[in-house]
Amino acid sequence: CANPNELHMKPQTLGTILIVEDEAELRFILAVHLRAAGFEVIEASNGADGIERATQDPIDVIIMDVGLPIIDGLTATRRLKENPKTANIPVIMLTARSATNDVIKGLEAGAQEYLLKPFEVAEVLARVRTVFRLASAHRDLDRLNNQLEAEVDAKTRSLQVLYEFMRDLNHATGRDEILDLFMRCVQQTTGARRVSLFLLNDAANLLVCERALGLDYKQIPPMSVNEAQGITG
Repeated sequence: CANPNELHMKPQTLGTILIVEDEAELRFILAVHLRAAGFEVIEASNGADGIERATQDPIDVIIMDVGLPIIDGLTATRRLKENPKTANIPVIMLTARSATNDVIKGLEAGAQEYLLKPFEVAEVLARVRTVFRLASAHRDLDRLNNQLEAEVDAKTRSLQVLYEFMRDLNHATGRDEILDLFMRCVQQTTGARRVSLFLLNDAANLLVCERALGLDYKQIPPMSVNEAQGITG
């Protein structure tokens, strides 16, 4: 018997495509084929609505007609590319204009692809898949670069803390100063909110808390050390 929750689960999609096209029949045909190919589809019938949907919804690829009402496709694409929130969304432009100058204007506006009407739906799907894969690869690369930069920064900070610890340790003159340096180094390196330092007593049978951050070290009971049983407490 199927789980009732599974029956209402949203099917997995490849990504989300925004179609900005004022011709309702063409928009419908594109949407049907894109959904059949595994994409989620959002529709807009003019440039203004297209800009609004692109800024409100998580979009992976935009199919943008040039000859749109209210705001034309070239202007809409420029505005999307000027907005940091939507600047990296790839745009495929559709137009009936075949002049080289019109193609150049589309590419200069920020479009990644340019398709002339009439076109084969299979060609549109192929372009969408290609642009989608490239955009996904760029996002993955950016995420890995950010992760690598964060890791390098963290390691650099840790090395800086260790360098300062060794430098200050060479100038330390007493036990208390050394213990304080050690506690500061551990806290800065690990980022821990609570750090405690235990030292073995003279009888070598108890670990006694000598320093603590985030708690009162005087309230921490010593831990007994048994050669056979190890540390307890």
